[in-house]
Amino acid sequence: MIIVISIPFLKEGVICLLMGAPILFLAMLMGATMMHLFCRFIWKSKALHGVALLPLVVLGLPIAPQNATYQVTNQVTIAATPAQVWQAINHVDTIAPQQFYTDSWLLPLLQVPPPKSAETVWQNGHWVRKSQWYGGIYFDEPIISQIPNRQLRWRFVFYPDSVPKGTLDDHVTINGEYFKLLLGQYDIIPIDATHTRLTFTGDYRISTNLNFYAGFWGKWVMQDFSKDVLTFYKRRLERSSSIIE
Repeated sequence: MIIVISIPFLKEGVICLLMGAPILFLAMLMGATMMHLFCRFIWKSKALHGVALLPLVVLGLPIAPQNATYQVTNQVTIAATPAQVWQAINHVDTIAPQQFYTDSWLLPLLQVPPPKSAETVWQNGHWVRKSQWYGGIYFDEPIISQIPNRQLRWRFVFYPDSVPKGTLDDHVTINGEYFKLLLGQYDIIPIDATHTRLTFTGDYRISTNLNFYAGFWGKWVMQDFSKDVLTFYKRRLERSSSIIE
């Protein structure tokens, strides 16, 4: 009941309320227990019971969100050469929806659309990775630095219409007030003549009133997404190699 009441106070989406339910229930349980003990053993006047309404007042108080920056790193070994991996991360087209989120249940639950394509192009005097996702999402990834067949580093640039309204919940959108992608990097390390290690590193910012808790969910989302990205490249490259053979 308290979660339903919190919707107009906190202006949360249903998904975010479900994510926040554990900590809300824990806080309510602790508060109820403390109030019960206080009223029973310290102040037995029934007049004090009115303070039970104070949580509803607190819900409406403005609390400034805090900014916190996090980083996630994952890696995968691919049966391909560094040159093949480099080509793949710079030119990805026609990604079918079913090719993503094969191992993650959280991202489909959050209704995060999968990537559709990513092409590195020369634009206005510099290299830019053009990324498109299903659901009409698009954004640019201007290249900060690159070492062919070794490393690719970029920043994320979003536009007012990059994420169509209603496509994602405000708290889980990839460029919202509460969650923002900052930097991305691929490192390509040769293992032997036919195997390469591909590492993804992503920096992101979380701005909420409960960063210690939101950080847990943010890390889960980014870990799942980075694993899915690396798994996608591994499957596509190794499938292409088997077809060639």
